[in-house]
Amino acid sequence: MKKVFLAFAVAAMMVSCFSNEVVNNLESTRIDFASHVAGNSTRADENPSFTTANIAAFDVWAFMDKPSGQVFDQERVKKNDAGEWTYTNTEYWYPAHTYHFAALAPVDHSNIEIALANAPYIAEAGLGTVTFTNVDGTDDVIYAETQVTTPDTITSMAPVGLTFKHLLTKIRFSFKNCFAGEFVSLVVSDITMTAKDKATIDLTQDTFSWVLAADAKDVVLDFDDAGEAANFATGESASSDHFRLTIPADDKQQYLVTFVVSTYNGDVKGADYPVEVYIKDCEFKPGKQYNFKVELSGDAMGLHPIVFGQPEVEEWVSDTNPEEDRELKL
Repeated sequence: MKKVFLAFAVAAMMVSCFSNEVVNNLESTRIDFASHVAGNSTRADENPSFTTANIAAFDVWAFMDKPSGQVFDQERVKKNDAGEWTYTNTEYWYPAHTYHFAALAPVDHSNIEIALANAPYIAEAGLGTVTFTNVDGTDDVIYAETQVTTPDTITSMAPVGLTFKHLLTKIRFSFKNCFAGEFVSLVVSDITMTAKDKATIDLTQDTFSWVLAADAKDVVLDFDDAGEAANFATGESASSDHFRLTIPADDKQQYLVTFVVSTYNGDVKGADYPVEVYIKDCEFKPGKQYNFKVELSGDAMGLHPIVFGQPEVEEWVSDTNPEEDRELKL
């Protein structure tokens, strides 16, 4: 297979601040929640990651002053039909204390294992470790920590504002038609990337990093087609129909990328060309999005260009039948 050049660019993650809503009623000392997810995307149909708009539940652990002052132990917080965040075992604010909160989503997923750092409590430094198994690149993992110190006299308290960070890496591919021929259009289909499926992250550290599990296996992430398998002309680009999420890793990891390029001249199909290429020397960081740009040309794909040799021009030949010389009468 001819390798296709891959270049990557990191897309900036847009982060906005959460604004607390003040509660002024008889339940002003009850602990309430609100949430925000950093790096929102409005393209939910193509993007499997959590956003502020689509997150519906998360689990919370909390203690007051020290881990043994337990307040919540994996309490499920859910959004109701009115858009309010509710939970079952109501807890309250008490004056002059510092509350430590840690939260994680998704919930009720068998491919996520949680080990508390200070079991049966969380640690002051954070929740503990999370082991994640990537099934198909559609599960996001997000985490939040915050502290709230209550005043000496409580008249009202705002909901706990949690800003979740993405712990995985988001990937997408885009393809540009760099064929010189003006009548050549392309279709890119069956885009996949092979990565490792299982790793553990320690959420008590200042810098989060994943460690691959000893029993990690290969998982194939399906990005579907580019532009829903539509033809794109010379100079045009098309992006993979789906984003996929993968476990962050250092630049020693390699990832096999495969796709099929179909060439067309007008409405006549030329051929299908399967392509295999490895992503190498690229570090994937938590919470970062990477768009790999692939330039497709005949030369890059190893195709044989149409070339012309030295043309030959036939010599003049005398017409000998009838005679070569003709008489022109005046």
